[in-house]
Amino acid sequence: MTVSTTTNKITYAGDGATTNFTFPFPGVAATDIQVITVSNTGVITILPANQYTIVLNPPIAPNPTGIGGQVTLLGTPLPVGSSVTILRTLPLIQGTSLANQAILYQIAIESALDYVTMLCQQLNELENRAIVVPATDPQPTPLPAAAARATLFMAFDSAGNPIATPGVIGNVVVSSVMVPVVTASTLANARAAMGVGTPNLGLQLGVSGAGLMDANSPIVHVSGSFTILPSHHMTRFSCDTTLTITLPRANTLWNGFGFWISTRTHALTVTPNAADSINVLPAGASLNIQPMNPSQPGPFTYWMSTDAAAAGVWLI
Repeated sequence: MTVSTTTNKITYAGDGATTNFTFPFPGVAATDIQVITVSNTGVITILPANQYTIVLNPPIAPNPTGIGGQVTLLGTPLPVGSSVTILRTLPLIQGTSLANQAILYQIAIESALDYVTMLCQQLNELENRAIVVPATDPQPTPLPAAAARATLFMAFDSAGNPIATPGVIGNVVVSSVMVPVVTASTLANARAAMGVGTPNLGLQLGVSGAGLMDANSPIVHVSGSFTILPSHHMTRFSCDTTLTITLPRANTLWNGFGFWISTRTHALTVTPNAADSINVLPAGASLNIQPMNPSQPGPFTYWMSTDAAAAGVWLI
């Protein structure tokens, strides 16, 4: 016989009624046919031989092997959403023996060639289910040894080669790149792993009256002189006495860094670095803020910020 089919498996969808399923490829023996079901919940089961029967079509002379057959499932028909796959899996053996100076029987030779062809189809079907790289790729490196990959996940390095990585936190899978970030013991360590500096938002998170998360700038009451720090971004300083506020170099902060100053009854002095200026004042000159009339309601509030477009300048 010639092997005219190019496949060794066929799949049918369950419909809740059908139990007989035919297959069109040669089956050397009933034991070479495997029946696999997939339930409507995704459970894969290789059925034992006592859960189905197989009838192989008889060979038609001069062919030594029949083509096709029928599988009958025993018990309840497969429900809608499930499937059954009929697969031919031959033992990887060569059972034909040609004796020296004996008669060469056509059937024996053809059966052996058919068997080899069906083995090739079997390997091709298996390869079609494998993960392969494109032909244009270099040959990938082997997986790490079993002891080195046990309980780990397979990932790929910068060259596209397979590696083993503990890329899971709880039940959540993360990439190997993010493992140091997610497993960091502190936020600072996580930011360092990502190459991100410490943020200086200067904001507080709270819950509004509507039950929504909101952000607000904290109010800090000060009664003595102090120096502005990066962490003071967006802070509202309420000055309760006469004091001096010392500014760092503007170029050590970022464009848009700023804070509020509120005072009603006390004079304030804002002193920049000797190399910086406040608005149009000379470099290093302090800004004197006078209190408003105590009889008037509310304090004076000033906003001070840096300006990247004007290096060494504080705006108020």
